[in-house]
Amino acid sequence: MPATTITSPDELRSRFTRARRLPQMLEIRDQVRAAIRQTSDAMDDEGDGSAELSALFTQLKALLDEIDSRVNRQATIDDLDRRAQGNPLGGSGDALWDRQCAEFSIVRAVAAAAGISGIDAGRERETSNELARRADRSFAGIPVPVRALSHNGPMREALARRNVEQRVITTTLPAGGPGGALVPTYLDPTQYIDALRPAMVVRALGARVLSDLKANLDLPRMKQQTTYGWFAENAAIPTSDEQFDKLSLRPKHAGAILEVSRNMLQQSTPDIEAIVRDDLSQVLARAVDSAALVGAGGATTPTGIIFTAGVTAVTAAAVGYDLLVNITTAPAQLNALDGSLGWVANMAVRGALLKLKDGMQRPYGLDVLGQGFPMMFTTLCAAAAPNDYPIIFGNFSDLIIGFWSELDLLVNPYESTAYSKGNVQLRGAMTLDIGLRHPQSFAFCPLTAPTALEAAAAPAPNGKR
Repeated sequence: MPATTITSPDELRSRFTRARRLPQMLEIRDQVRAAIRQTSDAMDDEGDGSAELSALFTQLKALLDEIDSRVNRQATIDDLDRRAQGNPLGGSGDALWDRQCAEFSIVRAVAAAAGISGIDAGRERETSNELARRADRSFAGIPVPVRALSHNGPMREALARRNVEQRVITTTLPAGGPGGALVPTYLDPTQYIDALRPAMVVRALGARVLSDLKANLDLPRMKQQTTYGWFAENAAIPTSDEQFDKLSLRPKHAGAILEVSRNMLQQSTPDIEAIVRDDLSQVLARAVDSAALVGAGGATTPTGIIFTAGVTAVTAAAVGYDLLVNITTAPAQLNALDGSLGWVANMAVRGALLKLKDGMQRPYGLDVLGQGFPMMFTTLCAAAAPNDYPIIFGNFSDLIIGFWSELDLLVNPYESTAYSKGNVQLRGAMTLDIGLRHPQSFAFCPLTAPTALEAAAAPAPNGKR
């Protein structure tokens, strides 16, 4: 045998057997080709009469043929995977089921549950029954898929197809019976004016969402890692123990009650459907955002970021660049300056930050003050004194929102006030909880009234602070 060691066919075959991806297979094929070249060079040096080298060459050649065959198969499979239609992120993987959920009509489901005749809600009944079966639990009201609260899909298409005819009334005479009386008034539901609502920010900043939970959820977490130590010769190595705890999520309930008129249910259009969807989804979504940021915690309310034990509270000071640097430094000192980092604060804080100026009366701007991290503002970021207007910074991918149920919609046409007016009352409820994977990933500064914020942000007459 030559002095150069040639990798045995058995070892190469073992490596190839463990390979599952095309790049790994191609790498091992190159190793087999190199082994074949080494064997051929050895046969040239020692002569073709070496039976051992001839047998080795034959085995390697057979292995190369086998690898080529499998590489071709794997290349075909990878090409088919690339050409296959992808599943949209956030879907269930079942395109037909996702579309059925998106086409769920809340108004038709409510009208059918209220006993209004002439309403075809067959699709909604089937979808609700399937939701209850998949959730493996009973609902007090109508199981409604969360996807039905979105405008995406058929409802958006229906709204886009609407063409509104407009007339200009110019006839005002004769005074006793102007021609304008012949022109009807048109109520355009596509131009519905919604209420002014707080902005939602938590999911936009990267919060993790766990869906379809069944039992109580405990997430194991390492509290303290192993530590190292230096030791002298012939001395014992310092020992340390890992410490663990857990993040516990327990079902808590958020709900809203909505009253709709009988006419709205009977004269259902995609526009009315969109109004009901918007109202229910935004009310509950904002409840989640508020709880995630400033939830006081307890038996019935999730604990928000600023009230979670382990989150750093930075000492309040005058609003300025130095204060914001102190806030970002807190998680950095705990090795937590990583992930989906960002800011959340109240609109009053935004106003104070925008008034901050340098010595030449030039505004700093939010990009500079935020140190390159995205800043989002919402009136939901407000709590009781002394945390009236907290400034929150952290890794929002460490914020976990766990959902135990879809939207549970209960129809009550017999509630006394609604019944007297012929209306129907709806109660929507969701079950969820909120927790932080690493409280050290967040820091906040409690601030008080907006007047104090603006006074602190106002520059001195000489331009110095």
